Amino acid sequence: MRTLGCEDKYFAEGRNGDFETSDGHFIISTTVTAFPVFCRVAGAVLLALAAQKTSRSLHDQMLAGVLWSPVSFFDACPRGRILNRFSADMDAVDSRGFLSGKQAVQNSLLTLAKVAVIGSQSPVVVGITAVVVACAAFGLVRLCACLSKFP
Repeated sequence: MRTLGCEDKYFAEGRNGDFETSDGHFIISTTVTAFPVFCRVAGAVLLALAAQKTSRSLHDQMLAGVLWSPVSFFDACPRGRILNRFSADMDAVDSRGFLSGKQAVQNSLLTLAKVAVIGSQSPVVVGITAVVVACAAFGLVRLCACLSKFP
C-alpha cells in the first residue's frame, strides 16, 4: 500500500543517476540534513546561555543572603566552614541544575513529538494530552505557590 506517489519518482531518479546531477535535489538533501544539525547546535548554545544567566542570578541571590546574615551567625560559625559549604552548594546547584534543565527540555520536546505523531493518526489523543497537561500545569503552579516562602 502506497501512502505517497512521489517517492517512486524520487527513488527512480536516484537509481537512474539523475539524482546526483540535479542541483535541486542536492540542495534539498543538504538543507534537510543541515537544518536539524543547526537547530541542535543552536538549542545547545541557547540552553548553555540560559543556564549561565540563571546560575549567575542564583549566585548573586545566595551571596546576598550570606552577606546580609546577622553578625551573630558569623560569630557562631567559622568563615572557612561557611565558604566551603557555600562553594559546595553552588557546585551542586550548577552541575545538577544544568543537567536537569537539559533533560527536562529534551524529554518535553520528545513527548511533544510523540504526541504529534500519534495525534496525526488519532486526534483524540491530542485532546486527552491537552487536558492532562493543563491539569499537571495547574497542580505544579499550586504546589509552587504552597512551597514558596514569598507568595
